[in-house]
Formats: sequence, structure tokens, C-alpha cells
Amino acid sequence: MRWLVFSTLLFACGGETPARESPAIRPAQAADALRVSPPEEGQPEEPEPEAAPPDPVEPVEVAAEAPDFTAPLPDAPCPDAVAIALAHADAPGLPPSLDRAVAFRSEDGRRLRVVLGNYPLERDERGRFRAPAPGEARFEMDALRTRRRPLEPRVLGAPGARRGALTHARIVWDGPFLTFGHREIGRVEITAVEADHVCGRVELDDGFGRVRGAFRAPLAGPLPP
Repeated sequence: MRWLVFSTLLFACGGETPARESPAIRPAQAADALRVSPPEEGQPEEPEPEAAPPDPVEPVEVAAEAPDFTAPLPDAPCPDAVAIALAHADAPGLPPSLDRAVAFRSEDGRRLRVVLGNYPLERDERGRFRAPAPGEARFEMDALRTRRRPLEPRVLGAPGARRGALTHARIVWDGPFLTFGHREIGRVEITAVEADHVCGRVELDDGFGRVRGAFRAPLAGPLPP
């Protein structure tokens, strides 16, 4: 009875019944509360966002290799390698350089032909070179000594020069032949004539075509037809 009276007085005075304390939340329960429950059956899953398409890559234009007409010519009579720069205004598809060489000489030694190219300079059974494919080319030049002695190392003159003349110079590619003139086109020098090779320097420029560099060409036999 006393307890009932005490509770009645406490409520009348504005008191509150003390709330029950909540049980402590264990760590395992806290971790379970953070987990995302899988969707119930029949409930559609949210689609994953699609990855953004990659930015289009623009093609990069590769600059074509240009002939190097500034490389110094070797001082030695015979270089170790062939290095000839080549260009012509009417043939934009020419290779920028030639790195192969071969030479032919007449039996009396007075006539000489030098062939420079960027592809294998092999002849067929008739002694002819195959036609160049696109991107291939060769430079051919003929020298002649009209006197009755073999051609010796010297600067070649015009076609009428008796001791040694440049008679023909042309570029052979997959288009029409590109022929050089004979007046004021530059300088060609035969620097060595040996039993098995010929060496020289070429500096030609007729305003349309340009050939410059040095060569060492093995002698491959008599002049082809």
C-alpha cells in the first residue's frame, strides 16, 4: 500500500518512470547491420552504369623521310658504304637514299657504268635488271674515255672530254626515265679504279633532279647490253 501511494505521488508531481536500458550492441551485429541485403525475388536489380566509350584516337601522320643532301662527302678515295641521296621534282615517290652499288667495265677499260640503287641489283639471264617496284629506284651513269687508254681516276667532263666524260646519267624508277643534262649540272668524280671495284663521288643538280653522295661499287663483269 505504501508503494502504491508513493508511485501515485511521484506521478502526480510530474515524475517519469525510468526507461529500461537497451542491451549493448555487439560488434558482429553492427557489421551485419552494414551489409546490404540482396534484393528479394521478383524485385529487379539496378543495372550497373555503362562504361563511357573511349575517346576516338586520331591517326598520326608520319612525315616522309627526306633526302639528306647536307651530309659531308668522305675524304678517303673509297668509302666503306654506299650513301647516295636522291630526289626529283617529277617523282615524289622516289626513295630518299640509295645504299647499293655495282659497276661494269669494258674489256679495254675505257667505258664504265655505275649503277646505284635501294634494292638488290641482280641481273637476269640476259644481263638486265628487273624493273623497280613502287618505292624502288636506281641511278645509272656512264663514263667514257675516247683515248686508247683505260679510264683513270678523275673528274668527269662533258661528253666531248677525251680523257674521261660523263655520257649518260638517269634515274630509273616505276615511272618514265628521268634523264640529266650535260651542262652545268654538277660534278662527278671517279676517285678509284681497281681490279675489283670502282669508287666515286656524285654531286648533280639540274634544277629538277638531285643526286649526291659517295659510293664503292664492286665490278661485276663486262658491260651489259
